[in-house]
Amino acid sequence: SLLPEKCSYNSLSCDWEFQSSTMLGGDCFGYGFIDAENYAVYLLDVCGHGVGAALLSVSAINVLRSRTLASVDFKEPAEVLNAMGKAFDMEKQNGMFFTLWYGVYNTKTRILKYSSGGHPPAILKDKNGLHFLGTKGLVVGSNMGIDYVQEQTTILPESDLFVFSDGVYEVEKQADNSMMTIEDFAEIIKQTSSLKEIKKAVQAVQGRDNFDDDFSL
Repeated sequence: SLLPEKCSYNSLSCDWEFQSSTMLGGDCFGYGFIDAENYAVYLLDVCGHGVGAALLSVSAINVLRSRTLASVDFKEPAEVLNAMGKAFDMEKQNGMFFTLWYGVYNTKTRILKYSSGGHPPAILKDKNGLHFLGTKGLVVGSNMGIDYVQEQTTILPESDLFVFSDGVYEVEKQADNSMMTIEDFAEIIKQTSSLKEIKKAVQAVQGRDNFDDDFSL
């Protein structure tokens, strides 16, 4: 019930595939317009599993969704991550932290600004191929006094942006018991942009339908 509805606005549309882990997990995500031109997309993954992880995930996603951080420009991803790190200091959260990817797309300029903390890079798929969009940064809440940075890129028409948690690719391959990598996952995205087909392909790699971690794509 906390997840956003799938939607379409003119040339912009959002879809997702989510399957919770075999235990209560800590993934959550959202998206929506900040103003008439700027559209935010974000996904976070709280460490561990269980009620504690789920509650922290709900608290953090509600802050992002309601934009309740004081003196923060939510159109600037690095500002958001820095403020989230202070608001959810792991020393005040029973040692728990989360990873986060946060991006803002301007529908007029077609520029996407993004920042990430300990999170897998998003993958942009356009006519020129695949592009990994991520920034170096520690997990959110680490309280290490390091400022997050942001980068930006121009989005070409007919592009797909895939934002996901590590649970979509950190699965054990049935063939040789090795761990699937993000590069392996990118190869699947090269073949299809269908989220359902991508999920089926990962399930086929591990040889079962259930996931040990949340599958959020």
